[in-house]
Amino acid sequence: EKGEKIVFMDTVLNNSQKDSWDIMDHYRDLSVPELKNVDPILFLTTWIYTRMMSHADIYELYDCDNVISKGRPIYDEARWLELRRHYHGYPDDFDSPVLHVRSFAVPYEVRQDPEKGRGMYATDKIKKGDLIYTGTPHAAKFRNHLDYFKFLATVRQDMVCDILEWTFCQDFHDYDGSDEESDLTIVINLDDGSLYNHEYDDFANVGCDPSYVDRSPKICRENFFALQDIEPGEELFVNYDGFSDETVEDK
Repeated sequence: EKGEKIVFMDTVLNNSQKDSWDIMDHYRDLSVPELKNVDPILFLTTWIYTRMMSHADIYELYDCDNVISKGRPIYDEARWLELRRHYHGYPDDFDSPVLHVRSFAVPYEVRQDPEKGRGMYATDKIKKGDLIYTGTPHAAKFRNHLDYFKFLATVRQDMVCDILEWTFCQDFHDYDGSDEESDLTIVINLDDGSLYNHEYDDFANVGCDPSYVDRSPKICRENFFALQDIEPGEELFVNYDGFSDETVEDK
């Protein structure tokens, strides 16, 4: 199987653009939206043969280590809207209030750091316990990796590495005290909520204190609060260890 995968990858990557499109035409009955805008190499390797690939394979295919090391742009609202429309299956010119719902309850700005890249910074004083962000309005959720790769294949090529970087898995039953089986979900926040940088508990100033569960059993599912007083100009950090260590392929 590994040898077949390598042969397949070599064949696809060595094909001309035209040959790849010819192959993709054969599979248009899969009903992937907006196929004319999809990179044929990514389509073939992530949708048709998705069971032969992994998240890491796609990351390597797009040379994302190199792409990310060169610096990535700060997304404006138009870019985020484009991704939200793709996720919901809306036409490019579709507009609705649901696409513009605010996720942030505090003033902030996105800045570029020469070492860490993009990051979130407070622009006003935030008190401990204040709600900072709720991921509900713009969280793209996928119950399995096939649906996730299908979404990935519909977005613009220059966004792929960003999406791969921002994707995480979360078991929502960890936050509501449920005894039910795992509710592991693939998640991407399609707004600036994807730009929090990581720090461990002693330095993370954004998250959800377990004591907040007293307010509502599910309050920590998608809400981030200030874990300490935050001054204007301070960066907002979350602890990535709070998310599941399962991989996209586990779904």
